[in-house]
Parts: sequence; C-alpha cells; structure tokens
Amino acid sequence: MDPRQVTQAPSANTQRGFTFIEVLLALLVLVSASAILVGMQSSAISRTIRDRNAQQAMLFARRVMSSIEVAGKGAPQQNIENQPAISIMETYGIPQPTSDLERKAIESLRVTLLVEDFVLPLPNVAQDPMKKWTMRLQWGETVDDFFVISYLMALN
Repeated sequence: MDPRQVTQAPSANTQRGFTFIEVLLALLVLVSASAILVGMQSSAISRTIRDRNAQQAMLFARRVMSSIEVAGKGAPQQNIENQPAISIMETYGIPQPTSDLERKAIESLRVTLLVEDFVLPLPNVAQDPMKKWTMRLQWGETVDDFFVISYLMALN
C-alpha cells in the first residue's frame, strides 16, 4: 500500500476556521469604517442645510435691495435693528411669500439695515448725494450663520 494514499482522520489541530481574534479584528474594521461614513454623511447634511439657508438669505436680500432701488428716494431710509424678515417686507412693500416653503425659509431670518450718507473721496469733483445701505442677515446662532452686504444708490 502506498503511504501517500493513507488519509488520516481530521484532528482538532488540522481543522481550518477563523479564530476569535480574527473575527474581532474584522468587526473592529467594519465598525470603524461605518463610523467614518456616518460622520462624513452628517457633515455633508449640515453643510447642505447651511448653504440652503445662505441661499435663501441672499435671495431675500436681493428682493429687498431691488425694491429699494425701484422706490428710489421714496424708500424708507430709517435704520432697522434686528427685525424679522416679514416686517422688513411690510416696511418696503415687498409682496408676502406665496408658498409655505418660501415662508418657512425666511421666517428664521433676522435683518439689520443701516442707511447712511455716502460721499466718494474724490477731491474737487461735484458729486450727487448717495446713500449706502448695509444689510446684515442672520439665520442662526453660529458665526457661519450670517452675512453682510452693502449697496450704494445715487439719489438723483
């Protein structure tokens, strides 16, 4: 009989499989990768919300500045401190939001509007009077949740 043909019954030492340590290491890698992916998705969602709020605030600022430009000298020229966006719309005669989505987007906006005389620093040049409108829009509590825009308008 050929010794190569003799097979032995599998003993405890020759059986194959995963050890407990290998399984634990695989689970550790899986959990770590999952935690990283969840963290990345969470930050992407928060950036998307912040960007959407900034976009809504910019659209609102454009509406206000357009109505000021159309009204010209007839636009109210008083300073407004930290007022809700809806009251600014009433002050400047801007139509109220027509959809619930638009209303929800601007209801968290707080607006500060400063109006001041502005003269270009050009010596010996006759100038028409100008107004500088500075608008600060804030939609949250963090330092990333506001921006400031300035607009110069000639009063002729």
